[in-house]
Amino acid sequence: MSGPLDRLKNLNPMLFDIVEKSSDFFGIADTHSNVLYVNQAAKEMLSIPIQDEIKCVTDEFIHHSSLDDFNSSLEYLDNFQQVKKNILFRDFITGEGVPVEALFFNLYDPASNEILYQLVFARDLREKIEFLKSSERLTRMATQIQDVAMIGGWELLLNEKLEAIELNWTKQTYCIFNISDDRPVDKELALSFYSEEDRVKLQKLLDDCIEHGKKYREEFLIQDAKGNKKWIQTIGSPNYINGKIYSVFGTCQDITEKKQMEIGINEVQSELEGFFYVTTDGLFILDRQNLTIIKANHIFEKLLGVNEKDLIGKPINCFLHPDDYQRVISEFKKASIERNYISFQARFIPHSESIKTLFISISLDGDCERLYCVAKDVTNIIRAEAELSAYSKGLDSYAIVAKTDVSGRIVYANDKLCDVSGY
Repeated sequence: MSGPLDRLKNLNPMLFDIVEKSSDFFGIADTHSNVLYVNQAAKEMLSIPIQDEIKCVTDEFIHHSSLDDFNSSLEYLDNFQQVKKNILFRDFITGEGVPVEALFFNLYDPASNEILYQLVFARDLREKIEFLKSSERLTRMATQIQDVAMIGGWELLLNEKLEAIELNWTKQTYCIFNISDDRPVDKELALSFYSEEDRVKLQKLLDDCIEHGKKYREEFLIQDAKGNKKWIQTIGSPNYINGKIYSVFGTCQDITEKKQMEIGINEVQSELEGFFYVTTDGLFILDRQNLTIIKANHIFEKLLGVNEKDLIGKPINCFLHPDDYQRVISEFKKASIERNYISFQARFIPHSESIKTLFISISLDGDCERLYCVAKDVTNIIRAEAELSAYSKGLDSYAIVAKTDVSGRIVYANDKLCDVSGY
């Protein structure tokens, strides 16, 4: 331990204890301005080479632009016990000024009441200045965002223990929460606009942002100061200065109209989804490029005799009758290219069942990526038509059949009539 520190410990043990624990600049000079001691923090702050002894005068620690302030502080110190001053120290390598908040005071010899040493504590202000500049930039940015996009800005300041100490809102944020912009706000007031469940959720997002640097974007349903329910989207991001988090800042936007539109769309989609599964027709959706089945309702599954697992992702041609394959694929591609509503009839081969004839109607979606298809089972109708045609032909060979026009002239006679009449 050096001589000046020994004297300091003997004369003022409490002050010595503060010096040992301090992470700020501390220095000791004699009454002739010779520097006797500086701590490790001082050497790091001013880029002083690491060595046991510092041999210089106090003026060498001061940036040239602050020498007058420094000298006036020392003159003032002759009459008072301490002087606090914001000045510029000098970086020993670059020569640039280092802004500090310095506290100068004298240590007296109790025996003679003479000044024994001049002491200085100094706190580096560079981080604080950078933080203030960052805050100014944030304020300007938030104002511009507010004017252009009607989005509010906010910033939650933190202390060294990472506790919230101050909350700042832009005018648009005050407007969103419907309170006067001259009213002081804090975190507790801000959280009061949220439901109990959302308060817990938002607090967790803030904690993760502060402790782990996680940004977040979340939507909440709030109730503003006048009782109006609104949907908002809030974004939060950590604000670092020299690797240390000083605040969380972000934006807040009223998205009520957008959210109501989304809810309306979701309700319509839900209704359509319900219709998809309650209709008596077979419905299925194909990928336009490879004609694979993307989705199908239970009616279409039943028509093909397969479950959803064996249907989704399979090409439609897996279920087509070989004789109809080329024609049907051409029809699907035609719908894809011409983007028109088309319909056709085709035979499908269900699993473990006889061939089925389906009447297929196709339309294309707005993005032209999917084919929406309706399938009706017309197997029985086709069979009935064939049976009726055969019956008609059989009936034609036994009955006398004739057709006349409106004037009564015969325009058609079958063979049986001709045989009987001799014509």
